[in-house]
Amino acid sequence: MVFKGVTGQVIRMATGVTLTGATDITIQYRKHSGATGFWEAVVSGEYIQYTTTAETDLDEVGSWTIQGDCTHDGWTGPTAAVLLEVGTRLKSLS
Repeated sequence: MVFKGVTGQVIRMATGVTLTGATDITIQYRKHSGATGFWEAVVSGEYIQYTTTAETDLDEVGSWTIQGDCTHDGWTGPTAAVLLEVGTRLKSLS
């Protein structure tokens, strides 16, 4: 689980193959409300990843569907889609 409004959160999508030289790297998302979009991502070994930079990156509580996408060695396509649970963080336990 990740939390609404958190910056610096790394979101990683496993691909099972080394993606050195991949281009057009994104993580597509569909929020709980059905709204869609994408983040410009980077490659880290066998992972497509994005690090949240703004509180609005994860701006809705609920189940999101995310899917990596890239072009690599003449192939363009997606990773498997997975669920990402976005929750509300407790600001203080006192």
